[in-house]
Amino acid sequence: TFAGSPKVATQNPFQVNTGISYYFDGTGDYLSIASSVALTIGQSSATVEFWIYPTSVSGYQRLITTSIGAFTSADFVIRFNNGTFIAGHATNSVSSSTVPVINQWSHIAWVGVGGTAYIYVNGIQQTW
Repeated sequence: TFAGSPKVATQNPFQVNTGISYYFDGTGDYLSIASSVALTIGQSSATVEFWIYPTSVSGYQRLITTSIGAFTSADFVIRFNNGTFIAGHATNSVSSSTVPVINQWSHIAWVGVGGTAYIYVNGIQQTW
C-alpha cells in the first residue's frame, strides 16, 4: 500500500523513459506491506528486493515498512538512516556498510534465512 503521494514516473533502472516506476519525494511517501511471519527473522526464509534511485540519503527515510506508527519488535522496515540502509525489525536488524550513490540506480535486497538476515547492495553482501 502506498502512503503519502508517490507519483508515477517513466524512469527505470534498465532504460530511461520506457517503463513505470514510482517517485517518492521524501515527504511522507513510502510503501507499506502487510506484516508477515516470513519477514520475522528466525521464523522462515524470505527476500524483499527493489531498485532505488535516491536523490538524497540524509536523515531518516522509511522505504518499505509494515508499520505506519511507532515501531514494535514485530514490525519490519527497510530505511535510510543518515546514508546507511538498515533493514529488519526494531530489535533485530542489519545495516549496510555502503552508502547508495545519489542520482544513480541501486538494487537493494534483504534476505532472511532461518535466524540470519543479510542485506545486499547491487549484489554485494554488506558487512556491518
